[in-house]
Amino acid sequence: MQQTLKTFILLTMVFLGAMAALARAEGIELEQRMRVAPFLMEGLLQVASGDLDGDGLCELVVLGRDYTEPQVLVHVLKADTESGELAQVWQSPNILEERSPAHLAVGAFLTQGRRLILVLTNNRAELYGWEEKQGYRRQAAYTHNIAPGEVTAGDLDGDGRDELIVARVAKTGLKHYYEQLLVYRVEEDELVLLSEGPVLGNIRAVAAGDLDGDGRDEVLAEVGKASANGEIHIYSNEGAKWVRRAEPVTLADGAVYGMTVTRGTEGSFVYTASEQGCLHIFRWTGSGLQAVAEKKVNLSLYSVAPGGFWADHWGLALLYYPNGLWVLAGPANPGIMALEEALAAKTKVDSAEPAQGLVPSEGSMPETGGEDAPLSVGGQAEAVPAGPDNPGVDGPGETVTAPEAVPQK
Repeated sequence: MQQTLKTFILLTMVFLGAMAALARAEGIELEQRMRVAPFLMEGLLQVASGDLDGDGLCELVVLGRDYTEPQVLVHVLKADTESGELAQVWQSPNILEERSPAHLAVGAFLTQGRRLILVLTNNRAELYGWEEKQGYRRQAAYTHNIAPGEVTAGDLDGDGRDELIVARVAKTGLKHYYEQLLVYRVEEDELVLLSEGPVLGNIRAVAAGDLDGDGRDEVLAEVGKASANGEIHIYSNEGAKWVRRAEPVTLADGAVYGMTVTRGTEGSFVYTASEQGCLHIFRWTGSGLQAVAEKKVNLSLYSVAPGGFWADHWGLALLYYPNGLWVLAGPANPGIMALEEALAAKTKVDSAEPAQGLVPSEGSMPETGGEDAPLSVGGQAEAVPAGPDNPGVDGPGETVTAPEAVPQK
């Protein structure tokens, strides 16, 4: 018993030190705004953000699952205008589908500017939104046969409405799934398939954002085998055409299950969160992604969402295994550069210095992490046109139309 208690205390000190290390930087303070673990449910699945009530500030949306008494719920959190604390303002009904995963996307699916919450399971989908007099209500419910993998939302055609982007299994190999990207239009009574993208392999994360500022979002997919290092593939979509925008970016630090895109006055940035506890930030250069910052912590990260949760601060929400929510606030809005610099600071993660107000609970011990791992970024290569001699092979700027799967080695 004494040995168990000593181990618990030691792991707690390491956990607190990791939080304190990432939350501080030379000359820049990242304020911790949220108690981390455990949070709300036995397992957290995904985090997203968006201005759901139209007041100019983002809400934080968390999808979670309980296993003891089976249920899948969506939680909406909003910052209090006086204290700044994030508090739950709504919880969905149980949207559990037996023997099915659940996925979350936030986007302006039905009308321009009005952001809604879409939850998908293998055969069902439910759409929730905020109404001025009635609060959060279900807007629509769907049945489908999509059986989605990862999902996200993005305005791919520039019309002001977001499409639903889904990774779905196209074929099954001996050891791996080969998934492709699909685009759906969300209507009030159905999900309409618009486009089928390339078969890429085992897609572990998807994101969408306007990298080049042309008003159309690009689609990003992280692809890799099991928990091995993977690659980020970037495409733009125009109806049936999928155009690769850059050479794939080779990642380090294991599988990436969390990825998001932000765009502000400083340009476009891509954030990735890996199961080995590494948060990477990339900048879009116009022809590819350039690594600009990274930080490794003793946590297994798997979902990330940035947003303007406060009027004077910019925030970053992260999920870590199994049910931890961690929210940091940057010193300015949007604060991308400040956060980038803070993460780039080479602080140690083995300090025992506690973070103020952080109280980990038993049963939510962090994963152990290693030293910072090197990052490799794929360089710009000459385009290789797709054709009979090169099935499914495409370079930057080349159009792809339903290529065959390329087995991962």
